[in-house]
Amino acid sequence: MRDTSISIAKAIAIVMVVALNAGIPDAAARVILPLSVPIFFMTAGYCFSPHYFQDERTFVVHRVRRLYLPFLGWSLLFITLHNLLWAIGLINVAGGEQMTGAMHAYTFSEYCQRIWSITFCMSGYDIALCSPFWFFRALLVASLAFLLGMKVLQRFFPQHRSEIHAAILLGIVLFLGLWQVGMDLSVPALGTGHRELMGTGLFSLGFLARRYSALLTTKVYYPLAGLGALILSAILFPATFPEAGTLSSFASLWLPAAGGFIFLLFVCTYIAKAPQAIVNALTYIGDRTLYIFAFHVTAFLLVSLIKVIGYGLPWQAMGGHPVVLHNSGDAFWLLYTIIGVGLPLLCREGFHWLGRRIDLSAKACLGYTIDFLFLTGRYCIVGIIWLAKAIARVFMNIWRALTDMVKASNPNEE
Repeated sequence: MRDTSISIAKAIAIVMVVALNAGIPDAAARVILPLSVPIFFMTAGYCFSPHYFQDERTFVVHRVRRLYLPFLGWSLLFITLHNLLWAIGLINVAGGEQMTGAMHAYTFSEYCQRIWSITFCMSGYDIALCSPFWFFRALLVASLAFLLGMKVLQRFFPQHRSEIHAAILLGIVLFLGLWQVGMDLSVPALGTGHRELMGTGLFSLGFLARRYSALLTTKVYYPLAGLGALILSAILFPATFPEAGTLSSFASLWLPAAGGFIFLLFVCTYIAKAPQAIVNALTYIGDRTLYIFAFHVTAFLLVSLIKVIGYGLPWQAMGGHPVVLHNSGDAFWLLYTIIGVGLPLLCREGFHWLGRRIDLSAKACLGYTIDFLFLTGRYCIVGIIWLAKAIARVFMNIWRALTDMVKASNPNEE
């Protein structure tokens, strides 16, 4: 049976992610940082069905279709648009941070390398507009690592229940994480591999939370303790989810993330009983978080345009990424958040509305592309032939004119 509270939790989490990228005030950011992205790893573990232990292929195929293929298509789209956006100033050095590998026009060689990296390493995407795309690889690797780890533990400890296996796997992740940050190790194919490792542990936490969900969401002192851990973390040791972790960032995440997740599950069970219109709206957002994750930074450009015009800023300020930092204490983060959540969903609905009238399947789009290239090539050939004939006529007329001049000036003719 579908758990509506999980969709609501994901909706709240994606709003948090967008608000963080929109420049939410620091006090609120310290509270929601341990909740925003980690919730997606924990909800993925929470929704993991044990039958996948006997049907690994279905799980792997589902993860690839859900994470890798959208990442591939959207990443290729954005790097294709990069040079155009650079030419019109939407990506520039003067307006924003100096982002390595993003703040210049790509050469053909760089395009080839990025396509290669996107396809085979899930890296190399356009960092100016796709900065959140690290999430796709981290969640995919964490999901597959959890499945593999659980299968290995089941083989060596078949007498134990899956909860015990998940707890052992979490312990292994904690050990490996401490080893990694303590010795400054990395997995070159995965950048540092730190987020993927932590994601595997969070996935395990979500799996364990599902096994004990009845206890955690019915006894009020567990959610209250989780809220206390979240607030205490925000005050004393704010948590982060960095690409390259340190001992403090690694140690500070687990308690507030787990506690905040328990508290959020508890709250969402009550939100699920709210008026149906509210539940439907949150469920709609929660079931389409990938679109918001992928396109909210691009949607920010609309708000940046409004802010640039409103403050009378130079056009170069549009290059601020992900938001225009001028007068960052204003309330523009609210508009950034609203547009960042709403515009990708609106575009998605528009695309599906169009798709109901025009065949936009991959096969049809390939056919449209081939037809376009064929017609373009045909008209180019026709144009080249016409131009060649026109040039030939010009040269023939010049030749005749020169010939007539020579004949006219020939003394023998006189």
